[in-house]
Amino acid sequence: MSVKIISGLYRGRNLETPEYKGDESPVRPTKSRVREAGFNMLFARTDFADKLCLDLYCGSGAAGIEILSRGAEKVHFVDTDITWARKNAEHCKIPAEQWLSHRSDVLNFTTPDTVDIVFADPPYGQGLAEKTLEHKEQYGQTGTLWLLEVESRLDIDPEAFGFDLLKTKKYGKSTLYLLEQK
Repeated sequence: MSVKIISGLYRGRNLETPEYKGDESPVRPTKSRVREAGFNMLFARTDFADKLCLDLYCGSGAAGIEILSRGAEKVHFVDTDITWARKNAEHCKIPAEQWLSHRSDVLNFTTPDTVDIVFADPPYGQGLAEKTLEHKEQYGQTGTLWLLEVESRLDIDPEAFGFDLLKTKKYGKSTLYLLEQK
């Protein structure tokens, strides 16, 4: 399966992903229209220039590469398998100083940098969205913006996890939450 970068410096570049096999697949690439909607929600709140970002459960690295394409300074890719994110960052010829990959269980990872934006797209049906929000201090601080993608049947109360809900939008099986860390 191929995923394209939507906008910016790397616009139109194809990213490789593992074969998607429906609900049994460990990888579920975010559809372009959902990714674009998420970036539009985020861009309405902040400019991407010079931002430090974290791409949790990065998979192919599409979210992190998309924000680098739009002017972010640096992205940390985090997942138990960072093969695809590394491969795609190298394929796009993104300068090495703009990205780092961390092979880690997201819940055991603590970012080495103070980040401005966190993307989190945890696997569906495993309770990882809530656990990730519970571990927010490992990733961000007061004022960090979060773009969280979860399965639509999951109802999250961001206030209960120490976030302000800025916007939410449903797209079929996915729901996007734009949050600000308190």
